[in-house]
Amino acid sequence: ESAIKSGAIVPGKPGESELVTRLHATDKSLMPPAKLNLPLTEAEKRTLELWISQGAQYEGHWAFQTVRKIHPPETKIGRFTRTPIDRFIAEGLAREKIKPTGRTPQELWLRRASLDLTGLPPTMEELNTFLANSSDQAAREVAVNRMLANPRFGERMALDWLDLARYADSYGYQSDADTDFWPWRDWVVRALNENLPQDKFLTWQLAGDLLPNPTADQRLATTFNRLHRMTGEGGSIQEEWRLEYVADRVSTFGTAMLGLTLECSRCHDHKYDPISTKDFYSLSAFFNNIDEWGTYDSPGYKPTPTMDLPTQEQVARQKELMLSLQLAREARREAVNRHGKGQISDKAFEAFLNGLPAKPGPIASEVGRYSFEEGQSNSITNQVDSKKPANRSAANKIVPGRKGSAIRFTGDDPATFPTDLVLNAFQPFTISMEIQFPGETKKALIFHKSSGTDTGFHGPEARMEEGRAILALVRFWPGNAAAIETIDPIPRGEWIHLAFSSDGSGSASGLGIYVNGKSVPTRILRDGLARNINPAGGGIVVGERMRTPGLKNCLMDELRLFERRLSPVEIADLADGNSLAKAFANKNQDLLRDYWFAQPNGPFHKEDVALLAAQKQLFDFQSSLREIPVMAEMSQPSEKSKERQAFVLSRGAYDSPRDVPAPRDVPQSVAKWNPAWPKNRLGLAQWLTHPENPLAARVVVNRVWQHFFGKGLVTTPENFGLQGNLPTHPELLDY
Repeated sequence: ESAIKSGAIVPGKPGESELVTRLHATDKSLMPPAKLNLPLTEAEKRTLELWISQGAQYEGHWAFQTVRKIHPPETKIGRFTRTPIDRFIAEGLAREKIKPTGRTPQELWLRRASLDLTGLPPTMEELNTFLANSSDQAAREVAVNRMLANPRFGERMALDWLDLARYADSYGYQSDADTDFWPWRDWVVRALNENLPQDKFLTWQLAGDLLPNPTADQRLATTFNRLHRMTGEGGSIQEEWRLEYVADRVSTFGTAMLGLTLECSRCHDHKYDPISTKDFYSLSAFFNNIDEWGTYDSPGYKPTPTMDLPTQEQVARQKELMLSLQLAREARREAVNRHGKGQISDKAFEAFLNGLPAKPGPIASEVGRYSFEEGQSNSITNQVDSKKPANRSAANKIVPGRKGSAIRFTGDDPATFPTDLVLNAFQPFTISMEIQFPGETKKALIFHKSSGTDTGFHGPEARMEEGRAILALVRFWPGNAAAIETIDPIPRGEWIHLAFSSDGSGSASGLGIYVNGKSVPTRILRDGLARNINPAGGGIVVGERMRTPGLKNCLMDELRLFERRLSPVEIADLADGNSLAKAFANKNQDLLRDYWFAQPNGPFHKEDVALLAAQKQLFDFQSSLREIPVMAEMSQPSEKSKERQAFVLSRGAYDSPRDVPAPRDVPQSVAKWNPAWPKNRLGLAQWLTHPENPLAARVVVNRVWQHFFGKGLVTTPENFGLQGNLPTHPELLDY
């Protein structure tokens, strides 16, 4: 349209068309410019002039036109024309006045077919059986059916798709750890052997998790989107790499399913095809909304989201353990109800109240106490001695604290406190401290017992983010973790008592954070912990972790560790030193009932032991299951995990988003979007496989043709765009 509007082309009048003038120019106005060294031949120039003289009618690029309904030619060449494809060949031979060669010898045909369909030559037994059939055609049909039923068929046909899907046995970057993605490979082979229809083959891989009540195979198929390379290099910026993986999904979708070089549009509008940069990022929005992390630390911890791949025996065992856990929870709940508030006839509680001493004793189940006083056997003065500056941890200092001495952290030096406390997903605990954060503290690691590197830590941790406290149990962040965050910022610039607790259930609802002895409101950040978090051995580490902001200029006093979840009144007593005494003196039944319930030898000791054992058994078992990364849309337990908004990125840089939102959409130049389709990956699959999408069918048929004949009808199978080759036989391709 712009060429006609500008006068570069005047339909029907080549002599008045600037285009023709430029084609024959002898000065700098020559087109194409001489410096490109791409001169047109005289025949090409005449073709353009003839086209203009005939009215300059223009049709869109052939690949973007709807697939036509083609009828095979009527041409036949005797007995050599058995199939519709033979008729296309016959027409070409007749046009060129070429006679067909003779029929391929039976044994040669069998070898070709066997290599194409199974990747293996025929055995002598198969060859003899084949040659024994008196009818050549019947023998071929029997042989083909046998090969299609051979499990090797799916393996042979899967090879090209595995390459397109970038399947590999390792992550590809730096340490190149093993991936264990082979269950997806086996699914591809199985799908081909079972003759899964092509639209389902593509849909399941794009969006099997979004189908109604998806099966295990439908979810497993989505591993296709997670086969990108992944980095575990220290110092990597996870958001940069996360967006790299999203871009990889878009590029692979374009190459494997559309036959387009979509990646050209990541940094700028496509130079040849009608694909804009916004189109690229609108497509990326379909693949952007999974709760994933950009790096990995160890192949033993699978990048989430994942799915378990239990055997039939493991499924049965898992059901048994889940039932045992349910029964243990019900038994604990019934015991609580029997002793609950308002149960006036509860003689056991009355006896407990009457037997209380005048003053409470030490809080039970304490397994570590560090008050940093000189001469105390449980202090860590030896780790912070200023006389040992060569020791990194010696840079922390003992200074006056809230209750005597305290430790002042540099933010770069850890202090490790000996403890046998396991701190696994199934271990109840309470960790408390007197602490003073400087006024400027927004991000800081408080404590951890985690393993790994900055590309992925695994274990329990407490930290500050934007001034709010977070308690997390992490297997692989963010999908396999339980974490809560305080709604309000933590007080800074003053001494406070801070406590963290877990009930051993592994759920976010079982975590708690207390400030100055009171439970504070929290929001759930993640609640998907399904496996053991495997905390690091040795002690609990405070104040620093590699490439994590530490407790710079922070003071800590009275660090205390308990191997159970303390009751509210016990935590209050840790903060003020007299809450228990008051409750004892006043016989406060509300506080003391919870206190009684929480005691290690309390009324529910039997039920507590059974519940914790059931939780441990289930976590141990689930940790043994094979798992594999898949796709799963982000759930929304909190405002911090809502759907991500995609933006156009300047030159594709992760940290340079333009102020241009890119909501989920498709290149309209390829095919229109039906408003009835959901705006998610399932809708994208419907758009891809709809009969009016001109690319998906052509691309896959071309690839199958290439498989059998060495070259596709389009010899650039990864590029059906304007820079790709035209089909050698367009009618045959569309047929």
